[in-house]
Amino acid sequence: MNEEIMSAETSPSEEASKTEVALATDIMLAMVKTAKGVKMYQASNPLLGKFFQELTVKMSSMLNLYNEYKLDVDRFEFRYKGHSVYKNSDTSESMAFRMYSDGIRAIVFNAGVEEWELQEFLDIVSMSQAGGVDDDIVTRMWDKGLLHCSYILEDDFREIDKQIDDQMTGTSALRKIPPSCLADPLSCATRLQIIPEHFYTLNAEETACLQALLTAEEPFNPIDGTARILATILSGITEPELFSAFLEIYLKLTRNLFHSGESEFSLRLFTFLYRRATAREPVDERSRQVLAALGRFWTDDALKGLCKIIDTTDALSADELKTLSIMIGKTSPATLCELLGMVETMKMRKVLIETTSEIAVETPQILLPFLSDSRWYLVRNVVLILTQIKDSVLLDQVVMLITHRDQRVRKEVLKYLVAVSEPRAKPFILKFLRDEAAGIRIMALQLLGRAKLQFALKPLTAFIDTDEFEGMSISEKKAVFAVLGELGGGKMLPLFKSMLTRKYLFQRAKEKEAITCAVAGLEKIPGEETRKLLEEALRSKSSESQDIIKNAIMTVSRQKNAPDSRQQER
Repeated sequence: MNEEIMSAETSPSEEASKTEVALATDIMLAMVKTAKGVKMYQASNPLLGKFFQELTVKMSSMLNLYNEYKLDVDRFEFRYKGHSVYKNSDTSESMAFRMYSDGIRAIVFNAGVEEWELQEFLDIVSMSQAGGVDDDIVTRMWDKGLLHCSYILEDDFREIDKQIDDQMTGTSALRKIPPSCLADPLSCATRLQIIPEHFYTLNAEETACLQALLTAEEPFNPIDGTARILATILSGITEPELFSAFLEIYLKLTRNLFHSGESEFSLRLFTFLYRRATAREPVDERSRQVLAALGRFWTDDALKGLCKIIDTTDALSADELKTLSIMIGKTSPATLCELLGMVETMKMRKVLIETTSEIAVETPQILLPFLSDSRWYLVRNVVLILTQIKDSVLLDQVVMLITHRDQRVRKEVLKYLVAVSEPRAKPFILKFLRDEAAGIRIMALQLLGRAKLQFALKPLTAFIDTDEFEGMSISEKKAVFAVLGELGGGKMLPLFKSMLTRKYLFQRAKEKEAITCAVAGLEKIPGEETRKLLEEALRSKSSESQDIIKNAIMTVSRQKNAPDSRQQER
């Protein structure tokens, strides 16, 4: 079934003006057209670029007026404030069905959304790229880091429903009462039983005595008993050789239990030994011996077994994994990094990343061997950890990943170079302007502007006169001029003015491109002078270019009324 773009007459469940619904429907129409274009054309096709420009302009108009564009996601349908704006029941083509199947119940575009974000979003929803290790829509959107595009999952709604239900216990309890009991309460009443004469009651002391006898008769757990005996022996032995022998017996028991399926009991024994070794400060020789032995516990088979438990069962909660990962990291940091490369569950990977970051703050060198690992996702996570702790000790090794084969690794390296305070790291950011992925090139430009890296102003000003710049897409050119405006401020106004006022005879496409680029830079220079310059250009340009300039005037005016962010930074 083909997509149906619904009319504004669809009965609403929320109040919205006809103009607002019409604009929302128009955006949906542009989005469907562009999504089809993503499947049909190459990324460099000018027709596809035109589709994205039109979608961006319409989305910007919507967000300037209403601040957000939120679509509620049903199985085959998108709704805007109760109005159906899209419907397609073909499971192989429906964008709504793909999102609904991945647990998404609402998608929200916020003011400030950029063309590259819309490109990434439609690329993900259209599934135009082959998925990797993480190929569901939620994972790919999280990985792309879309700043102005967010989502609400089914789990979020369930949590909200639970909170509401907890606050309305009376209503919930009423629903559980059968209708027959509500109609005739006496029929459901529990009848009083006649206590027979030979029935005797026990007092509290007699009850406690019987309970103690019952507990003593319960079956004895031989594994638990053996572990207790070994723990007692380890605590009381004074001879070093005897201690080493019983320590190996204890660890062998722990390992055998783990491989035989008694993972919960095995981890309890591991935890006991770790806490015994770290209970004293400073750590003595015997405690160091125990910690070293625990570091040898995690063989390849043991790690694979632990991964299976983490990924396929609920035996370990996130908090329990946090505690265990701290113990693993303290005894064998390399093992913790290996585990990070093996676990597939995203929630648990985040726990491991958090723990590894805490340990790597003191010894970042433990991450060095994994920067050259063949698993791209492990390399990406190691660079992410270095970004979080903002450590530049491994800077020389990280910059070697600028040309890594996987763009997700390169993207994380770019974030790392911006995050660390080491001045030597900053010039390497310019190397990403020649990255093979347009999204990374644009991201590098945006990060240069946000970080206010003034050293980039001069080379970027020279860059716009090169043939390489001319070969860029309009999205990249806009990003270049946005950075020039952010870094150069008022010094760039003469350049932008010449681009707005220049006459392009018989070159309407060239004129529109120049205006689009100039506007991208001017939007980063709030002020009265910028607004006057745009209004002057508005009077002299054709209607096709006027929409672009009008949106820019609205953006600049809104910035003028907001607090001066540059002064706040100072």
